[in-house]
Amino acid sequence: MAEVALLTKERDELQRWKDSAMAVEAQWDPQAVARSLGIPIGNNIRPLIQSRVRSLCVELEEFRARLASLTDARLGNAVNEAARALPDGWMVSIEVERGAGEVILFSPQGVEVAAPGGEEPLLSDRIRLAVEMAKKEAAP
Repeated sequence: MAEVALLTKERDELQRWKDSAMAVEAQWDPQAVARSLGIPIGNNIRPLIQSRVRSLCVELEEFRARLASLTDARLGNAVNEAARALPDGWMVSIEVERGAGEVILFSPQGVEVAAPGGEEPLLSDRIRLAVEMAKKEAAP
């Protein structure tokens, strides 16, 4: 009798596990995912989905690295361009703190003129705007 009770308990636990797994499985459509990933239907798609997702993760990391490199280059180019193009006495300051970065333009008298391009997400674009503002302000 104890063996029957043990087997019944094991069966019930397995049923709960199966019900839980089926509920999770019902939350996604592997066929739709396969179509989105360009995997032809009719194959054993789960390993193909897994492989394609891994490939996409690698591509994403490579893209992020390239983007970071391009962003660094843009910022460096903007700083060099500002150093060449700012009118005499004008200064661009880049202030960075946790969670924020700001570009501030100063006149030859040391007066803060503006923090240009606050809506621009890239510091390189803000630096270019500051140089344009300085040229306009310094123009006779």
